[in-house]
Amino acid sequence: MPNTSMAASAPQSPSARSYFLPLLLVATAVSRWLCWESFISGLDSGNYWLGIGDFSIANERPHAPGYPVFILLCRAAGWLTGDQHHSLLLVVTLLSVAAVWASYRLAMELFNQPVARATALLLACNPLFFLYGITAENYAFDALCSSLLILLGLRAGRGGAAWLWFGVAVGVSIGFRGTSVILLAPALACVLFHQWRAGGFRRQALASLLGGLLAGVACWLPWAVAEEGGVWSYLHAATNLSPTSAGTFLGNLAVFAIAGFWGMNIAWIYLAFRWKSFAHFRFRHFTFRRALLWCWVFPIVLFFALVIYAKGYGLLILPACYMAVAWLAVNEPSRWRRIGVVGGMVAANLAIFLLLPYRLPPYFTALAPQNRTAEQRAESVVGRGFSVLLPTLSRVRANDKLVGDGLELIDRATWGREDSALVVIDPAAQMLLVGRVAQVYRPRLRIAVPSTFRRNAVVVLHGVDWEERRGSDAGFNSPQIILLTRNELAEKYLEIGGTLLEQQAPFALLKFSREQGYRLRQQIDQLFTR
Repeated sequence: MPNTSMAASAPQSPSARSYFLPLLLVATAVSRWLCWESFISGLDSGNYWLGIGDFSIANERPHAPGYPVFILLCRAAGWLTGDQHHSLLLVVTLLSVAAVWASYRLAMELFNQPVARATALLLACNPLFFLYGITAENYAFDALCSSLLILLGLRAGRGGAAWLWFGVAVGVSIGFRGTSVILLAPALACVLFHQWRAGGFRRQALASLLGGLLAGVACWLPWAVAEEGGVWSYLHAATNLSPTSAGTFLGNLAVFAIAGFWGMNIAWIYLAFRWKSFAHFRFRHFTFRRALLWCWVFPIVLFFALVIYAKGYGLLILPACYMAVAWLAVNEPSRWRRIGVVGGMVAANLAIFLLLPYRLPPYFTALAPQNRTAEQRAESVVGRGFSVLLPTLSRVRANDKLVGDGLELIDRATWGREDSALVVIDPAAQMLLVGRVAQVYRPRLRIAVPSTFRRNAVVVLHGVDWEERRGSDAGFNSPQIILLTRNELAEKYLEIGGTLLEQQAPFALLKFSREQGYRLRQQIDQLFTR
């Protein structure tokens, strides 16, 4: 059977067997560990946390499609760490290290060692990749999944059990982040077509691939079905995807541009200067590699622009982008120029992540469009670009402080009255302290999170439960109602009879009686419903 590897198969020289990759992997692991977040940062993180202890896709523990392999890995890591948060962080760190390794090996397969070293180094220092290596999210898997599956697909043509293991990897990845596998389908199809043309993908290989795929799915699907209470319950819950991350084409495109700017920074400038070289690659097997890069990158960019604005999906194409950048850098005419290009990108990546300060988004970012002036809308875009979309360590540290301060305020207002109080977190405060995060850390409290999309709709969180109420059921009916909002909006709530309990920038805490609950509900709808 022909060897379809893109790299030379000759034995490596002693210089090639260096300590570069082991040292980079250790540096990746240590840097992530030193920068770990202290509090979880958002809705998805809270879903994962609760899912580790009590898996239920129907109740968004975690949200659909469930990520069962991720949850199982976090449960296993919990035996070492002793708690959900650190088990999440440990798994994310390991995924980050594995992604750096896989990107190096794939670049070796497609190009050569200098390109592989530059690719792995740039990825390890990338601010977006760094951010998702220290927070309790699972996007780091995307960088691993894209590099590893393509690598295994390229190596499968060598025969033996390679096709079987490729199938197993795909099956397991479906249970980790199924969307990632779907988005990579064009790139994987390109690899399979290449292997078929080379004579390495025939009936026996197809049988091994399908067998491995079934084995990989069997590693997690029976457990997930059993946890969800049966096949139909699982199918209904896993396919009940939320549309809340969907946006307009122009909005998604703008977010993609901002996230891409922060994620690749001066690499885009370098590509702009070297666009002629980028457009005229000259190397062996050029047609396949060009097709692979297009099939890898373009469908994911299209998905980002048309469907969703979650910037973490950018990690799916980050290794491909850096391989193109690394190939151009390695082919610079002089050694010092090569060092300068790669070193400059590494320095820019680290400077963005480690040095750029976090900017608190303006409170009116969460207000309904009809309640904002044109100037406020423009400032909201800028504030979002420098806060929500900025991948920096300062943002993580700011979140740690905001969550800690918000929880402390709530504790002082509800101390000894946890069973009778209802804590309402309005959308302005929810930008800083997500209701799901408050639920995770204060499970005894009843927490109400008003919707910004529908009037008279609220999500009620208590213990591990999640319930959406509408209409008359969405009222605030409790002996004591505690409202957490932003300082700038405190006056709006004082106008309807609220009592100011405490202010600790950027939060304000107010109290309402049961009789004032309906008026509070109306005021929040007026301010925030889109």
